[in-house]
Amino acid sequence: MTTQSLFGQYVENYKLSQHRGTVVLNWTITTGNVCDGVDIERSSDSIHFQVIGSIPGVCGSASEPRNYTFVDTAKNLVRKYYYRLNLRSLGLTEIISIYIPAPSDGWVTVFPNPAQGLVWLRLNDRSYRDSITLVLYSVHSGMSHQMRLFLSEEIRIPLLLEPGIYFYTIRLDLGISKSGLLAIY
Repeated sequence: MTTQSLFGQYVENYKLSQHRGTVVLNWTITTGNVCDGVDIERSSDSIHFQVIGSIPGVCGSASEPRNYTFVDTAKNLVRKYYYRLNLRSLGLTEIISIYIPAPSDGWVTVFPNPAQGLVWLRLNDRSYRDSITLVLYSVHSGMSHQMRLFLSEEIRIPLLLEPGIYFYTIRLDLGISKSGLLAIY
């Protein structure tokens, strides 16, 4: 089984997204490529994969690109998961991952934690949609970093901070706040 990159050669637009407790996989098999079915594989460690679904029959087309979607509806998807496609005769795609945070009782969730390079804020209660102030205080250096953001449902925040432990406060203009610790490595 080949493990070379199939991106651009056979597969394009391969991406993952979350939607209401499911993981949605989308991809395109490029024009002129045909395979004998697709197996969708998932792993929790990026090494040991199991087939979670299949699209049988001929995939792709000699004359046009073909778009595909698969929805992983497994229960209790809470953690980082890795996915790849087995295009059988064409080989395996690269591994891509998605982090699914645990449901939260609070109005906002910060994930992943620990984080490297970026963090996501997810609004759990739509009635709190508002502009927010995020403040990160370094436990080690005492330095603080502040940013003003508009939180709709989910926002990706790049972190250009030194590794360490940070105390964070997320404050709505309404006066409501949430605090916690964030580890950055």
